[in-house]
Amino acid sequence: MARIAPWNAGHTFTTTGTGTITLGAALTGAAPFGTGGGGQMADGDDGLFMAETFDPVTKEPTGTWQIWIGTIGGGGTTLTFDTLVRSSTGSQISWAAGTKRVFGIAAQDADPLSVANPPITPGAGILSLGRGKIAEFPFLAFKGASGLERLIQPFVGTIPMSGVTFFGGSTNQVGGTSTVVGTVTALDVSSTDVGTRTPRGNVATSATAGNVAGIRSPNTTWFVGNSANGGGVFFLAAFTLGTVVSDQRAFFGPRSSTSAPTNVAPTTLTNSMGLGTVDGSPNWHIVFGGSAAQTPIDLGANFPSRGTTNDKIQFALYWPPGDNGGFYYEVNRNEGAFVASGFVPNTSPGTTLPASTTAMSPNNSYWTNNATASIMSMRTSCILTLSL
Repeated sequence: MARIAPWNAGHTFTTTGTGTITLGAALTGAAPFGTGGGGQMADGDDGLFMAETFDPVTKEPTGTWQIWIGTIGGGGTTLTFDTLVRSSTGSQISWAAGTKRVFGIAAQDADPLSVANPPITPGAGILSLGRGKIAEFPFLAFKGASGLERLIQPFVGTIPMSGVTFFGGSTNQVGGTSTVVGTVTALDVSSTDVGTRTPRGNVATSATAGNVAGIRSPNTTWFVGNSANGGGVFFLAAFTLGTVVSDQRAFFGPRSSTSAPTNVAPTTLTNSMGLGTVDGSPNWHIVFGGSAAQTPIDLGANFPSRGTTNDKIQFALYWPPGDNGGFYYEVNRNEGAFVASGFVPNTSPGTTLPASTTAMSPNNSYWTNNATASIMSMRTSCILTLSL
């Protein structure tokens, strides 16, 4: 039926729980929702409503509230819950005993540009906006009726782009020329799994033991948060495992060094932060350090670093601008099958993590076959760095 904005209309109600509300008397000075009232709503009409708890003496709100799309029924005596827009808890309210009030609101009164909560899965024909994030870096996000969340990319022209390299049918670089080491082979997509459906390029070592492949920036472009609204970075690497060897090493992330990497364990790197392997462990780890390498964070068995070819990994790192407190990370395996996230605190600036005066490269990622005389490779889709 028709979508109605029930202006200057509202009711009290005493219904408890999450079910259909039985409408009570019209609010003082307001009309009822139904036909003949200010709402002019017939059974089957839906609209935007807000309900809240309130103090019976002062009439002031007491903190529990919900905005949703609902439908009038029962000759103007009932109101269903159809789709949540937002609430005081972030989910549908289960109303406690007592008298509450509900009133109709216009769409702009729902504060649609305030996106503190993630988008919900709406009904057919409705688009839900909300707050998306990768490693706590905020984006505007949306969902349709399918429930699939997509991020609305920011206008990167307003953000200093340290570098972005795409691998697909060819290697494309933006924001400065990166150095790619190794044999690069274009790969066609296929429908086998989430990894093979991703546009990638295979970057391989040689068959000589200790050979290194990777991609790095020739320049330093950012600092950790070292002034008000200054410093900070957002780094993202998307890749799949290629040819795997049992003792391979790999690191994805920014470092202070712009030099060609060598066959060293990522756990020995200083002035760096990223996703890396640990010798003797089958799992991916968060590896980091300032003037001294720190104890890595094990992501567990759901994140194998020497797993199956075409296993897809998206790693994101976010150091907020103007903040010297540390960085957030998020590792997403196979499009959300497994997700690990956390925060690495800068407990001893300059030692735990790079000092605020240490210039950082946007990317110095590498992989090596270590002691195995055999080709190993990573199939890289995108490496992106935004200096914030």
